[in-house]
Amino acid sequence: MGSPHAARCAVGAIAIAGLGVRLLALRDVAADPCFAAAGLAPDAGLYHRLALRVAAGELPLPADAGHSSTLWALLLGGVYAAFGDELWVAPLANVALGTTTIVLVYAYSSRLLGSRPLALLGAAGAAVYGPFVFFDTSRLKVSLGILLASLALLLASDDRSRASPTRQILLGLVLGLALDVNRLLVPPVALLLVVGAWSQRSPGRQSAGRSSTRGFLLRTGAALLLTVTALGLLSQRSPAAVAAHGAVHLYIGNHPGAWGGYSDVRGLRRSPAGHVRDARRVAEKDAGESLDEGGVATFWTVRTLAFARERPMDAARLLGRKLVLLASPYEVPNNESYAYARRTVATLAWLPGFGVLLPLALSGACLVAARPGPARLLVLAGLAYASGLLLFFVTWRYRLPMALVAWPLAAAFVGAIVTAARDGRPARVAALSVLLATATAVIGLADVSAETRRQHLRAAAARAEHCERAVRRRATP
Repeated sequence: MGSPHAARCAVGAIAIAGLGVRLLALRDVAADPCFAAAGLAPDAGLYHRLALRVAAGELPLPADAGHSSTLWALLLGGVYAAFGDELWVAPLANVALGTTTIVLVYAYSSRLLGSRPLALLGAAGAAVYGPFVFFDTSRLKVSLGILLASLALLLASDDRSRASPTRQILLGLVLGLALDVNRLLVPPVALLLVVGAWSQRSPGRQSAGRSSTRGFLLRTGAALLLTVTALGLLSQRSPAAVAAHGAVHLYIGNHPGAWGGYSDVRGLRRSPAGHVRDARRVAEKDAGESLDEGGVATFWTVRTLAFARERPMDAARLLGRKLVLLASPYEVPNNESYAYARRTVATLAWLPGFGVLLPLALSGACLVAARPGPARLLVLAGLAYASGLLLFFVTWRYRLPMALVAWPLAAAFVGAIVTAARDGRPARVAALSVLLATATAVIGLADVSAETRRQHLRAAAARAEHCERAVRRRATP
């Protein structure tokens, strides 16, 4: 696969295959009762309503929706304005986003791994990765966040992007858009800024290096801040409102009743409204006075810190539990259950999931980290994202962006073992096999109980029954 033309043809074929997989899955998903009840799911329903407002030209968005992704609401509203708000429109838009992501995975993997065949292998993994396919057939913002994170990795891996002022501004723009969709990307965004600034150094020309570094940070940082500010104005979102929403989620993941995944909090509904209105009501009731967004943020932050200070052993055990969930092959649900979806969506049943990916990715990370090279950015980005995730709580939707670095790392490991076998190096093959077996065994220990799985399945089945009843009521004259 040395020819660039052959590589482009191959990645095109992989993208077409990925598109076919997503369309097959969408056909299966359409049979789910919840597919016809777009307004009932908490997050999907919120964005459906916001998109209808955008399509009708009602901007800015309402202030109480300021915690949501302005970009996804705008994009979905534009799609509604162009094609209508039929049930298939939003999922088809996500199918297009997901298919584009496959190509982006190839592009940045080729640069970081320095191998087109390995990049094609990583792209092929992304094309058939079950959790990607699930969200690429949904109405959620997840696929947009994955695409923007992929584009950010591509720009950060390009020497021209780090050297060209125009490309530096573009990188800042993409980072700002990505943060609007997924605020858990703050640590990897900071990492990419540091890496980009570090790359501006000029050996032997200290003053020129400092000037280039300042220019990079000024242009990229300014573009990022302007993007975030502009989107905030369109949604009437103040920094204090963002802080309040983050503080609520911080407490959801860190309180006496927390278990590592999304944990219910007394007085808060499991919905966007619960995270905004209920959170304010609980805070104001405790304070005995009306609070602004800053006051709400302070209230929930203080409660989180009090838990860590007063019960340090419980907080440490909770962090350990989050580490286990992070490395677990089990997809911890929030509003969506992947385990239930695999039972009801035939296409998902035969697609690989995190349990297949993670042992290969961890083994590849060990190989990549052991030798200098640009591929180390994949390991650093994965660690940076994991650090932010552990600060809050672990669910499969929040863990999903880690697959963007995991698939290239998995490809690097497969490439290493194939090369060793082809070169007739049995000792190397044996060592790599032991590494993979060890990673698989360790991950096998990081699992949830059978009872927890059953509880999650029962909850998912109850939500599906609720959707089915709602659809029948709508159909009744």
